[in-house]
Amino acid sequence: MMKLKIEKVFFENKENFISFNSSIYSTRLSAIEQAQYKFNLSPQLSFVATDNNKVVGQIILYPASFFYLNNKENCVFAYDYIVHPEYLNTGIGVKLLSKTIKEYLHFGIGLSDISRKLHLVLKEKPVGNIHKYLFTKNLLTYFYAGFKTYLKFSVRKMPSKIFWQPSVEFNSFTGVKTNSLPSYIRPWNDDLIEFGRDKEFLELRFERFISKYAYYQIFDYQQKLQGYFILRVELWRGMRVIIVSDYRVKKDNNKAFDLIIFVTKKLMKQNRLDAVLFGSSLKIIDDRLIANNFKKVGLPSEIFTNLPLESGWESKAVERNLIFATPADSDFEFNLGNELWKK
Repeated sequence: MMKLKIEKVFFENKENFISFNSSIYSTRLSAIEQAQYKFNLSPQLSFVATDNNKVVGQIILYPASFFYLNNKENCVFAYDYIVHPEYLNTGIGVKLLSKTIKEYLHFGIGLSDISRKLHLVLKEKPVGNIHKYLFTKNLLTYFYAGFKTYLKFSVRKMPSKIFWQPSVEFNSFTGVKTNSLPSYIRPWNDDLIEFGRDKEFLELRFERFISKYAYYQIFDYQQKLQGYFILRVELWRGMRVIIVSDYRVKKDNNKAFDLIIFVTKKLMKQNRLDAVLFGSSLKIIDDRLIANNFKKVGLPSEIFTNLPLESGWESKAVERNLIFATPADSDFEFNLGNELWKK
């Protein structure tokens, strides 16, 4: 007999939690590593559904903050929201999401069709989406991607060593590599929903994988900080790719954004990689990428929230001028390949 219950993630159900994740995400090569990370990420924050103490569903909640209308508030990103197929008609999925919406300001990025319908039923709002953009000049890149897609086999391997250039100048701006990033206590764009990058978030999101990422800060000719970006190299869809994992600039600061593009292309060529991958949630950034010969790839990852919004938000969302999100938000980047999880 079923004995269904919604509860917080506690230490005593760690083994069941990891077992559930490794079986439900069996196609992920790093399922166990990701499950362990998720368990340690937010104890007493995430929710699981249990049946006689066996985990049968979950919604993982990642602590974050955001700026909106000159206010900073705490929130959670929800990801890996899933119910075991045998429990899909029990109402557990609705209870997991409704419990989350009731207790937290919440954002979800990249939803299944079933999940999207539930978000709408529970009165959450679609506020934008993240598009993926790819740049490559090597026609073989498409061969590598096709080989991986159709034959499920990769002919490319990760390079043995990556050279991260210490500084790069372009158009009177300079990108300078640094060992860490400072805590950013104000938004770069006052007119958007913009996720925070305080010290706690940076430590949780990046410094646990410190050897995988390269940090760059952007300075103008007067040595004034104009933004930052974070890179890593990944084997993704059969290609050796530089992923722009995170970035912040003023959305209309074309010089700063063009420097990011210039640096990533330069590093791609120097390290004999195949492509550069960006994620964009804003039309103004879409346009800069397209102008620099990036092509849109894959499906967009839609963003939902229960945040109360000022009137007129719908048109801003349609115009892609409401929310600044990058692959670092939610688990978007975590699922772009497997190299991040390798020790």
